[in-house]
Amino acid sequence: MKQFLDDLINKPFRAIVEKGYSKQGEKIFVPNEHSGTFTIVPEIIRRCHFLSSTEKEVLYELISWASTTKAHPDGVCKVTESHIRVNTTLGLSTVKKAISSLSKKGFIRKAVDFDRRNIYVINGASENPYIILSEWVHHYRKKMLFSWSEMLIDDPETDYSLGKKLFIDATMLFVKEEKYHAKSIVTINELINKIFDGKSECNYSDEIFKAYSAIQDEIDEIYENCQLTIK
Repeated sequence: MKQFLDDLINKPFRAIVEKGYSKQGEKIFVPNEHSGTFTIVPEIIRRCHFLSSTEKEVLYELISWASTTKAHPDGVCKVTESHIRVNTTLGLSTVKKAISSLSKKGFIRKAVDFDRRNIYVINGASENPYIILSEWVHHYRKKMLFSWSEMLIDDPETDYSLGKKLFIDATMLFVKEEKYHAKSIVTINELINKIFDGKSECNYSDEIFKAYSAIQDEIDEIYENCQLTIK
């Protein structure tokens, strides 16, 4: 583990304690309730394009509870919305809204137990069209930007930087506007259902390729429109 991470996790206030001791001649007490603990947040979640900042904050909190709870199976936690509110500093209505949205997008499942506390299950990525689509957008953008970088090296006199910027803008517009990505979410969700029900007879590789190609075509069309706006 890198030193700065070890310090943040295990010895967050070491400098204060050491400097305070050397100046005062006695060891000083600095409360640190969360030293030695941390939550593993996968990049596939942290960088998911289809999660708002508040949704991520609530999901991180649920992942934290699920990863430290021993009384329930993996991915399950039991926590009140008030606890989530206190730990995230978000308003209760914001927490409720984020939980509803996370459920709708398939990141979590929710039930209410006999003691009125909510039970949450953190869903996997394989059944979530939003995670899959986000990863496909990341992949296509990375591939295209790398291609432009190679062209820039081969032909340094041509300015490809504007094209790269507009393409990034196009991918983010695809993510931001539901009218662009809604159809892809439906297509991926239908494909997931086909794969998991085991009853459909189709070439899954071809189906996935078609879905991915349609996403690329949509982003390319947005990119072309972005180009037209600056001409």
